[in-house]
Amino acid sequence: MPTIFRCLNLRITMNPRGNEHNPPHVHAYYKEDLAIIEIKTGEITKGYIPNDQYLIAKRFIEENRNTLLALGEEDPQNFDRF
Repeated sequence: MPTIFRCLNLRITMNPRGNEHNPPHVHAYYKEDLAIIEIKTGEITKGYIPNDQYLIAKRFIEENRNTLLALGEEDPQNFDRF
């Protein structure tokens, strides 16, 4: 799963061609924690990361929502946009 964003110890990954992974979401990793965050709502649907890291991830998603939704349908080679 390609990493699309890093900030300090926060890492966000996303599966390309996410039709089989609906609703569209990203995986946010912080140290030993993992949260699944829905792209359309920015809400954690599973797992946990500390609030400070969640706010960073949520802001990244909000600022890049349209691109992330489009990337979910594209070839993984296009993930170098970030």
